[in-house]
Amino acid sequence: MSEPAEFLFELPPADLRIAEQKFRERNPVWTGCKANLIEGYHFYFVQVTYHGTYIDAFAGPQEIDKHEMWSAKLVLESRPRWLRNFYLFDANAAQVKRLREMCAAQPPLDQAKKEPVRKIRVYHGDFNKRLFDMLDWASVAAVAGHKKGGNKIEIFYFFPEGWINRSYSGLANKNRAMNKWWGDSHWSELLTLSGAVRAKYVCDRFAKDFKYRHVYPFPIYEKPDQRRQGDVLYDSCLRPR
Repeated sequence: MSEPAEFLFELPPADLRIAEQKFRERNPVWTGCKANLIEGYHFYFVQVTYHGTYIDAFAGPQEIDKHEMWSAKLVLESRPRWLRNFYLFDANAAQVKRLREMCAAQPPLDQAKKEPVRKIRVYHGDFNKRLFDMLDWASVAAVAGHKKGGNKIEIFYFFPEGWINRSYSGLANKNRAMNKWWGDSHWSELLTLSGAVRAKYVCDRFAKDFKYRHVYPFPIYEKPDQRRQGDVLYDSCLRPR
């Protein structure tokens, strides 16, 4: 009889260069990787909690004709349907229309399976303005420190490895914007790093500041026919407990 797995997801090796190669070989390199990661995590999350809240800041589909890459749709339609609250945001009116149509097309609750009543809200507007600039460092800290006892809230943080330096170069007030996003002036050191080294730097910062017991980076790659094979667009930091 085999021993049960210790973690919900297989963890990367200690040497993050090996981890990058491993995930490059395993995953097709496109936006669907991120959507599938969220969907899979949600499935295991509800197996433990039996309820929860899903907030999506950019909830419309990135590829209109490829619903297998639409994170909000995958989560909403995932079984078992135990997640109770959904807050879906998008600044684009056409995307909001698609979201509302997708939500309206959901089948009724299965009373035989005792599926709970769900609250689904779709918001048209800039997520940062509608939800108190939630994407800055102070807001991440507020979520991480919300619970005062027991297990901490689990967070996915999608770090924009693929374009953070380019975005920085286009900022008008670099110090103000970066200090707010990163929480202090050490963002200048962050920008000198790249790849697995920068992923580890980000994880170490989160573990130190928020006192999470485990912090792991999972690279998400670009589609190979769009950019060079192996380019990392996100480093998804999974921080359990």
